[in-house]
Amino acid sequence: MTPSETTTDTGSETKGRRSPGAADAAGGLPAPVPSMVRVVKHGYRAEPRLLWASLAMTTLEALPDVLVGIWLALVTDGLVHHHETRVYVGAAGLAASATLMWALSVTLDRTTRRLGDRLNIMFQGHVARLQAEVATVEHHERPAYLDRIAVLRTGVFALDHLFRSMFTMVGWLLRLGFVCLLLAAIHPALLLLPLAALPLLAVAAWRPKVEKRTEERVAPHRLPPHAVTVLHIYGHLFYAGARTLEDKLPSPRGARNAVVVMRMRGRSNLGATLIDVLASYAKELQKGNGRLYLAGINPAVRDEIVRTAKLDLSGPVQLYEMTPLVGEATRKAVADAKAWLASQR
Repeated sequence: MTPSETTTDTGSETKGRRSPGAADAAGGLPAPVPSMVRVVKHGYRAEPRLLWASLAMTTLEALPDVLVGIWLALVTDGLVHHHETRVYVGAAGLAASATLMWALSVTLDRTTRRLGDRLNIMFQGHVARLQAEVATVEHHERPAYLDRIAVLRTGVFALDHLFRSMFTMVGWLLRLGFVCLLLAAIHPALLLLPLAALPLLAVAAWRPKVEKRTEERVAPHRLPPHAVTVLHIYGHLFYAGARTLEDKLPSPRGARNAVVVMRMRGRSNLGATLIDVLASYAKELQKGNGRLYLAGINPAVRDEIVRTAKLDLSGPVQLYEMTPLVGEATRKAVADAKAWLASQR
């Protein structure tokens, strides 16, 4: 998502929208680093052997990549000085490194896949246990707890990807360390070469934050014309909750070419009342040549919408199924919405 997009929060609770500074009834969210440490600890308790094996394979996989530079240096030196032995040794080293890189890559991929499958099962059981340990029925009706449990339940499959990303980062750090050692062996001054990559590193860290930055606020009373508005829905949407949502949705009256992207991730079903609300809202948008995009749709929800045939999926309403990457469906919907807006000018 780009800086020009607006993300608004629409609550379905009868007490109104959440204010940005309102305290969470479930307490503050933990910091990112302690959360990652906690996830790693849970994974280590479940599969210590596979974790160590994956880490060892990551270390070994980085070694042949670095040795390629040594073998190329031997081949080059042998060709320049007509030294056949060095040429043969360098060529044999290149062949061995290529074979090792392939073998270690396949082995590491299979090991991390097995680790991911087992960790996924473990984390799903852990989330189910957390939900079962919620003290009373009253807590199951509180949006603060339900939202967090929904995020855990729908995003638990992504936790195993954390370990794969961690191993990838460790592998690249090891490669960087090996390269620095080789450069220092040639001449200590060559250690200054990695400093030239710092500007690129700074840009790579800064650019995603700018590109994916969004502005989050309560939903506006009226939709802005010729613009994309992203709505994130909180709380229950059954029966009276759907009607409450209908009252809080931004009014499309007078807004030409307004596009609403509604995030529906984490909802296993919509219900007849909510589908009626969405169909009515889509018709209001269509009066001003607007569009309604539903992002993060569960396959079961898609089937439910198609079965009811109350939403016109031929143009005014578009569905974007959820993917393992949180926010990917929303970004795709926003990109399509902007492309459609550009075609209307």
